[in-house]
Amino acid sequence: MYATTISDDVRAVYVEVDPQDTEALCAQWSAWDIGVDLIVVPSPFRSVLRPLVEYVSAIEQRGEADLVSVVVPEVVPHHWWEHFLHNKTALYIRTAFLFKPNVVVIAVPYQLGRAHRWSELLQHDERVDRVGTVPVA
Repeated sequence: MYATTISDDVRAVYVEVDPQDTEALCAQWSAWDIGVDLIVVPSPFRSVLRPLVEYVSAIEQRGEADLVSVVVPEVVPHHWWEHFLHNKTALYIRTAFLFKPNVVVIAVPYQLGRAHRWSELLQHDERVDRVGTVPVA
């Protein structure tokens, strides 16, 4: 998780637009046990931006941090035409914090269709160990 490499105070924020999904997400989050607290911020009007901006503003007002970094995963589709299939929430979040002092938005690209299976990575490591170089495809 990228955020844990840049700070010791990391919080995952989930903006709750559908209360029925929250319980399942919280159960999954507990099962993952990654050592990061999950903060659930309710959004009665199904808006993601306003509750997130208000949460960050509250952190600043309480004096919990001099600088707040908001790490946002950004979908990078495999094909150009897949951009139309994905919403632009990451863009909207970056824009919402653009002129807010002491808030940095970090977009972390997540490439669709590029996930590796552990078995493939292990086989790759075995080939490297045997040959001593990475095979060229």
